[in-house]
Amino acid sequence: MRLSVKIMAHEKRAHLVPELVERLGLTDDDVIWDRRNDRWDTGRRAWEAIDQTAEWGMVVQDDALPCADLIAGMEKALERVPQDVLVSPYIGTRRPSRGKIDRVVAEAAAAKAAFIEMPSLNWGVAITAPTRIIDGMLPWCDVQTYPNYDRRIGRYAIDVLRMGTWCTFPSLVDHLDIPSLIGHGDGRIAHHFIGENASALHVNWDAGSVRMSASRTVARFTGDRSGTPGPYGSRGYHVARKLRVPKQGRRGDEVPQRPEGSE
Repeated sequence: MRLSVKIMAHEKRAHLVPELVERLGLTDDDVIWDRRNDRWDTGRRAWEAIDQTAEWGMVVQDDALPCADLIAGMEKALERVPQDVLVSPYIGTRRPSRGKIDRVVAEAAAAKAAFIEMPSLNWGVAITAPTRIIDGMLPWCDVQTYPNYDRRIGRYAIDVLRMGTWCTFPSLVDHLDIPSLIGHGDGRIAHHFIGENASALHVNWDAGSVRMSASRTVARFTGDRSGTPGPYGSRGYHVARKLRVPKQGRRGDEVPQRPEGSE
């Protein structure tokens, strides 16, 4: 399994990029710089730069704090996920629903699982996708109006491909403790970050997964899922619609606060 990785970067964070490049084992040629203060333009060019001879691609944002051996560890992890999902090495603490996230994380910790299956993509710090979807994804996302590039990718995955998201557990990436460039506010912290000096190669990726569902029931799965269909289907699509944030212009770009226990 091979993973191609690029970094999307903004000049305001240029001082952070050399260390990130070094930690990931990349080169300056793997950094895609913002050229007109446009998130989608930068993210799009990063995905265009992904080597599509690799099975998977990952775009990492410039405020990422990766663990050790992130790319090698992700390549091992990707051998244990279905071929028709997105993968996120980050699980956030604030969205899409704090109560749901806290519950499924607790279930994953109790089960000592290696993955959490979610109906849709919720975080963009390090999006991982099968390279075969890139050519269809980019033109579809071009005509969307969401300012966040990760939201466009997430909507393409669930609306067009009915593609859920598997998150690594523990998180292999965190956010640096710096302000968001787009006003997301404080508190962008990963659930169960493995640690910047811990190796992703030491995670037991054979430990199976738990699934976040519409209710509090969470199912357990084990084994190699790489050749099986995606876990959600039509029911999962409806769950994802409930979890998705609204389109820009209806309620604004910030994620609405959901009452505890709401769907």
